[in-house]
Amino acid sequence: MNAFASNQTTTKPFVVMALCFFGFSVFLFYPLFFPEIENIGYDEFSYLRFGQAFAKGHLTQFAWTPLSGMLYAPFYHWPGPQPLEPATICGIGRLIIFCLLWLAAFFAAKEMRFMVPLAIPLAISLISPAFQILILKTCDGLFTAASGLAFWQVLAFYRARRAVHLCFASVFLGLSVLARIEGLFLWLVFVFLWLRRSSRGKIFEAAAVLIPFFIIVGGYSGWYRAAEGRWEWKLKERTYLAFEWGEGMFSEDPAILKDPFHKGPVIAGRLYGTPEENNYSVWNAARRNPRAFWSRVKRILMKAPRIIVSGNGGRFGILFLVFAGIGVYELIRQKQWDFLWAVFLWPAHLLGYFFVAIRPNYFTYAYFPLLVLVSAGVYRTITYSQRFKDNRYAEFMKQAATFCAVILVVTSLALRREFPISKSKDTYGFFPSNQLSRK
Repeated sequence: MNAFASNQTTTKPFVVMALCFFGFSVFLFYPLFFPEIENIGYDEFSYLRFGQAFAKGHLTQFAWTPLSGMLYAPFYHWPGPQPLEPATICGIGRLIIFCLLWLAAFFAAKEMRFMVPLAIPLAISLISPAFQILILKTCDGLFTAASGLAFWQVLAFYRARRAVHLCFASVFLGLSVLARIEGLFLWLVFVFLWLRRSSRGKIFEAAAVLIPFFIIVGGYSGWYRAAEGRWEWKLKERTYLAFEWGEGMFSEDPAILKDPFHKGPVIAGRLYGTPEENNYSVWNAARRNPRAFWSRVKRILMKAPRIIVSGNGGRFGILFLVFAGIGVYELIRQKQWDFLWAVFLWPAHLLGYFFVAIRPNYFTYAYFPLLVLVSAGVYRTITYSQRFKDNRYAEFMKQAATFCAVILVVTSLALRREFPISKSKDTYGFFPSNQLSRK
């Protein structure tokens, strides 16, 4: 199959199909857009408070995801006669993240249309538990959406070789840094993916890669300096705090596992010394007690397979990973080396979590590279025999793939029972429900 053969599917039917999938997905998720105050977890409470502070002119440090505060801040200046309730603002934020994720899935599906029927990636996005996980974690959802849109532009650059795609990718990656600081590492991956396919003397491409990113990241840094009177990223402190939490999350003591975010820093202090003694450096902590550090890494690696599967939806995630493996084979068979480089390097920043702290929801950051692999794997499974490459069967197999996608959509209603929308257990006692003021 020619990788970039002309697409016979017109845009209008595809848009109609995408809107149908989106509408059905809204139907499945709508209870999440109307949360009660007691259903809001600790993370969302934190970002609502950042939004409230942002609305009053107090900016958020890079380490604490300023884009999340920007998302909520406008709704604290609601022009109506009554200010919006925090639960309402939270629901609006979830809906915005949900729409951004679907927008990224829509454009990624368009870039995959030379490989698979358009319905397959959309159906996979509909039934995947990843979106439910992401919209309940504000910064995770914004980071995945921004990085997913950047990933779409990387695929578009490989297809069209136009600098404008690099420019938009750089913009989205700049926003991803404001969502999660891991966007810095993702931008380095983006630069590498560009360099291996760039032509010599492409000054416009270099400008498209560098300038938008530095305008966004540098612009926010300057804004923070002007508003707060100091330069303060707090990246080392935030990383070390995650390292301390990880000591509790991967402890072998059941009592510590019940409250890892309070007891983890205490245990880390006993094993590695205080953050000040280590200058907030994980490397210094590891050198202070290498035996404890590598024992911790070993425990993380032992639990990693279960965490990865859990992060992709439990039993549903196993199926996803199987199809992803088939998708790797299909991309190799079609000699789609650019796509393979992109899907394997894009989530490379996840490797650092194995030395700091790792949680199941972190693996949702790799959703869009995984979407490429799973879509290719599903279509390869349907067209498993070479005889289906014959032109007599091509249209039939596209219709069969679309039919299977519809079946997946219908069965998603039943699959939702495995991931019920229940009261959040992620508050950890940090914030009572009345700590957010409406004013």
